[in-house]
Amino acid sequence: MELRLIRNGLTSALCYRDPNSALKFLEAAFGSDLVTLIGDAEGDLAYSEMKFGDSP
Repeated sequence: MELRLIRNGLTSALCYRDPNSALKFLEAAFGSDLVTLIGDAEGDLAYSEMKFGDSP
């Protein structure tokens, strides 16, 4: 018998010209929570991760 993990959620990747503004918008518009924020040596956003609802 094969066991399979079933997830109820959505994972997506998006690219923005102004990622810091996009993060603020997503938080205000949809109630997303910022999970990870990594900047580069110049202080620009290198990587971010947000969570919405029960998404993993």
